[in-house]
Amino acid sequence: MHIDVSGGGSLTGLNDVTSHKVDIGNSDIYADPATYPDPDLTDHLVCIIPFTMIVSSDVPIANLTQEQIIDIFTTGKYTNWSQLQGPDLRIVPIVRPATSGTRATFRRYVLGGRDERSNLVTISSSQDLVKAVANTPGAIGYLAVSVLDPQVHPISIDGYAATLSNIASGHYSFWSYEHMYTLNVTSGSLVDRFLNFMLTPQVQQQATLLHYIPIADLKFAQVSAYFPGATLSVLLYPEKRKRYFYESF
Repeated sequence: MHIDVSGGGSLTGLNDVTSHKVDIGNSDIYADPATYPDPDLTDHLVCIIPFTMIVSSDVPIANLTQEQIIDIFTTGKYTNWSQLQGPDLRIVPIVRPATSGTRATFRRYVLGGRDERSNLVTISSSQDLVKAVANTPGAIGYLAVSVLDPQVHPISIDGYAATLSNIASGHYSFWSYEHMYTLNVTSGSLVDRFLNFMLTPQVQQQATLLHYIPIADLKFAQVSAYFPGATLSVLLYPEKRKRYFYESF
């Protein structure tokens, strides 16, 4: 079996599979049926990806409220860290491009659907964003915990960090599923076998080592009740989670 892998962002993965350019489209984004109406599009959930706010090392702040983050990235109310009990240093928000699933998750679950200001510094990859925040005095950005680097330090939101317990309890909303989307996969085919392989203990353990959360670790209600098109060989338990209702209707 030969596998070709390419990047481009979550929207690219989703759009490429729906346009029959690839067999599997990886994405952090839920494929809303209003935008992707193909009934053959199947969502395979493989793990959970937690995200976190990060700041440069010269910003000794450990927590921001959601409203403060909104005012930094959307309204421009806060422009200096001294307004938030920090140093007298200009706040420099750094964001991801429109094709990024990280940006889509941040916009939806942290900014409450609001758009980021149009004049902000935009960085195409998470790895480059880490470098940009680390090397820019007063910078703040966001990324997946899997690419968190000691050059920057994470910020809690409303007192809660990006941990499994905070996600499972519903206190921390800045996270997403890792989706693998397909069209018309035949049972027993190589693609089907590869998708099943992604849920094996071997791969799920590797996900843990990379700071993703295995599907089985998040104790939510059965996913099929909320995602009729999703296929999963384990159960999820979202009794505390409202996201399903937002994404399903």
